[in-house]
Amino acid sequence: MADVTDFELLTQIQSGQSDALSALFDRYSPALYEFIYRLIGDRDQAARLLQDVFARVPGIASRIAETDSVRGYLCNLARETSLGFLRQKNWLDALPPSEEPMVAGLPGEIWRAARAMPAFHRAILILEELQNLSPSEKARALNVQRTDLPRLLEDARKSFENQYDIQARQDGRPVSAQVDPERIFGLRRRVSAAGTLFAYLPAVSLPESFATMVRAKVLAGNKRPRVEMVAEKNIGAGAPPPDAEVETHTGATPTPFPELRDALQGCRGRTLALALGIALIVTALAAGLGFLLTRDSTPPIIAQIYPADGETLSLTPKVDISAQYSDDRAINTKSVRLFVDDKDVTKQALISDISISYANPKAFELGNHKVFLEVQDTAGNKTARQWQFKIGSAAEATPTQTFASTATIPAPTFFPTNTLPPTLTRTSTATSTTTPTQTATSTHTNTPTSTPTNTATPSPGNLCVLVHNDLNSNGTREGGEGLLANAQITIRNQSGTIIVTYITDAVNEPKCFLLAPATYNVSETNPPGFASTTPDLLAAVVVSILTTNIDFGDVAFTPTPTYTVIPTATNTPTLTATNTLVPPTSTSTATSTTTPTSTPTLTPTSTPTLTPSRTATPTRTSTP
Repeated sequence: MADVTDFELLTQIQSGQSDALSALFDRYSPALYEFIYRLIGDRDQAARLLQDVFARVPGIASRIAETDSVRGYLCNLARETSLGFLRQKNWLDALPPSEEPMVAGLPGEIWRAARAMPAFHRAILILEELQNLSPSEKARALNVQRTDLPRLLEDARKSFENQYDIQARQDGRPVSAQVDPERIFGLRRRVSAAGTLFAYLPAVSLPESFATMVRAKVLAGNKRPRVEMVAEKNIGAGAPPPDAEVETHTGATPTPFPELRDALQGCRGRTLALALGIALIVTALAAGLGFLLTRDSTPPIIAQIYPADGETLSLTPKVDISAQYSDDRAINTKSVRLFVDDKDVTKQALISDISISYANPKAFELGNHKVFLEVQDTAGNKTARQWQFKIGSAAEATPTQTFASTATIPAPTFFPTNTLPPTLTRTSTATSTTTPTQTATSTHTNTPTSTPTNTATPSPGNLCVLVHNDLNSNGTREGGEGLLANAQITIRNQSGTIIVTYITDAVNEPKCFLLAPATYNVSETNPPGFASTTPDLLAAVVVSILTTNIDFGDVAFTPTPTYTVIPTATNTPTLTATNTLVPPTSTSTATSTTTPTSTPTLTPTSTPTLTPSRTATPTRTSTP
């Protein structure tokens, strides 16, 4: 049936042809199996869910038009079935650690990052970068508008790269922007279009044993009961009752009691009607249960609000109110509502599928202010959050507030002041004299007039720092170069005031600090025994809502040996002349007195001790 279209197969499936369902299974089961496995991360469970997908095909065949994409409908069934399984496991935000052996190298690192993504973002990348469906097929598979696809794809790619970079920094590996997979042997991009590292995940094949087992179960489940088949065959065809096809008679003798025979036939007809009714009820219950298991009942999550609940801000002319939200499917941006002090400001806010931001056009008054945000996803699930913040007085200004000061300095005025009692200074000589000293103090008084100018407090940004062991001293962190502990990080503002002091521990880095948008000076004090391979002072520009990364590099060095001075005693003679008068001649005899004197001797660690030589004692003879 290679030349039969998908729609023709659906038409044959509606007429009860099992070989058509088998042909559709063989056509799309390999791609659907990989799609389900990449969503749920379990090969055995993926085969069971694949069976559920094709078991539902006969029920939806009549709803698919000839112009619709059957592959898009099948992917939508696979996505809903997989998300229902993940919702029961509470795995919509991320998959748990895998119990199966991980692939080594870059593919394993990519798959580990993909498992940490939200399931909806992972589904987008599977369809875009692994299977490359058409835009209409992707919209059908994701149950979204086609015009929303570029925005959703951008969010999914950011989600993956964020998870990959977080794990890369923890493992000491290059981040996604530093990886060139085209230079790694054996890797190839699944789809020719440009994308993320996600596109280098290897293909996952449906094992033939799984395919045979699932196909058999799907076809067995599609066979209707014999009684139902016979009843449908006879409806409106003028054929004899079902008993004419089922019953056989061994003899030609007619039944001696025709009234009894008619009664039995009526009883069998009621039994058949009862069986049909029970079958319809069971089918309806199964359909309702399937709907309950696969429908999206999880509301969106609102997080990262600004200002924070209960936060006190200085009196400013402008406060940016913002929040971020997420959902396992997609946010209905038209449903987002924002109220500030019970006033609807939705039309003045900037709304995307992941965040909302509102800039108040005028200054808030002193006191408490209330914010109310309501968000709804595409499935109709709604969530809301309310929080408050306070605008304080100028005396409660935060360190981020700046002042433009205009100082008026009058001419200095000096006021001599006598300090009493006077300070007495005594000079002791043969005659005692007291000299009083008066001290004049000049007081220079400046009277500045300061006019404070309040500036807006924008949303803060993240400044993340780390220190790595730069083994090859090239100033760039590469694979195998881990983090360093005991390095001191100091963050100062432009006026030199210390904002943050932090000691690294090689575990919690990169360490991120929430700072107001500005330019900061970040300095590093090396750990003991390490020298810098990057500048110890860097300027970092913090941008609102974004993250700025600072990476210092250090390398171990060998200290220079030091020398210790050890004193050694040396005898040095001292000559004392003694004159003795002996008539008629005078003879002077020198007497040598030895006085020990300490002379230092250098004794380095790596050289022998120097031993000084002894000086002979001189003798001087004086003849008058």
